[in-house]
This record gives sequence, structure tokens and C-alpha cells, in this order.
Amino acid sequence: MVTSGTILVVRYRKTHRPLSLAGLGRIASPVRALVSLVLALVATALAGNFLQPRLAAHFGAGSREAATRFQELPGHLGLTIFTLVVVAWLGAAVGEELVFRGLLMRGLERWWGGGRYAKICAVLAQAVAFGAIHAYQGATGAIIAGSIGLIFGAAVYGAGGSLWPAVAIHAIPDTMTILRVYHG
Repeated sequence: MVTSGTILVVRYRKTHRPLSLAGLGRIASPVRALVSLVLALVATALAGNFLQPRLAAHFGAGSREAATRFQELPGHLGLTIFTLVVVAWLGAAVGEELVFRGLLMRGLERWWGGGRYAKICAVLAQAVAFGAIHAYQGATGAIIAGSIGLIFGAAVYGAGGSLWPAVAIHAIPDTMTILRVYHG
């Protein structure tokens, strides 16, 4: 995702298109973005606390690969900081938001002609794709990721098209997870 995000930024700069077209510009309405951020955080917490245990009971907790992904982190501060900056913030938060909400969702909306139904379909389609790339986490992880992708997509439109609230929402739980793993 870091590579994809970097390619997108370079592509936008080479074509002299502002990054605001991808949702990384100045936030037009800070109040609207803040409300969107808070609502999305609440929805994400509800999805994690309500949906995840029920799915895990039905499909299982997830794959071994996902569980052992950060097994070297406990007690290793340098590796934890690197993982936070590169994996969680640049790769997941900025990279995935640029790719899924900045490029895919906006591109599908334009492709489907814009308007209300195009936005709804674009949010749904990118959420399905977002869930699919998290299939390595098992069915539970893929469904949770798809649900969170739906929330993040709605947050982007709720914030007037800005990706920044979704980037922040994405970074918070990823940071908490990595810190939890670091502390054992």
C-alpha cells in the first residue's frame, strides 16, 4: 500500500493535478469533518465490539498468518516505531485510504456518472474490495474490514470528500493494536 500510495501521489503531481482531487487537500469544513470523524469512530467501535465477536463465533477468530504477523514486536521499540510509521500510518492509513477511498471510490463514482446513486454504489464497491484484500485474516477479518470500509467511505463523503478523517480513523485502531502487541 505504501507503493500504491506513492505512485498515486507521483501520478497526481506529474499530471499537475492537485492532491485535493484524491481527497488530500485542505479540509473545506472542519466542523463537518470533525462530526464525520466522531460518527465514524463510534460506528467503527460498534462494528468491532458488536459484529466481531458474533462473526468470530460463527467463522472463527481469523487466520494464523494474521495472528503471527507482528510476533517480533513485543519489547522491540525500534521495530515497533518502524511498524507504526511505515506499516500502520503510511501503508494502511494513508496508502489504503488513497487507493480505496481516494482512487477506487472516486473513480467508480465518476465512472457511474456522479450523483447520489453513483456515490452509494461506489461506497459499496470499494467496501467489498477492501474486505477482499483482507481475506488473509479469514472470513471474520474480511467481513469486518468490508464493514469498516463502508464506514470509512461514508466518512469521506460526510467530510465533504476529504480523506483526512478516514486516515485518522484508520490510524487510531492500527496504532492501538501495534502498541498492544509491543506491550505483550
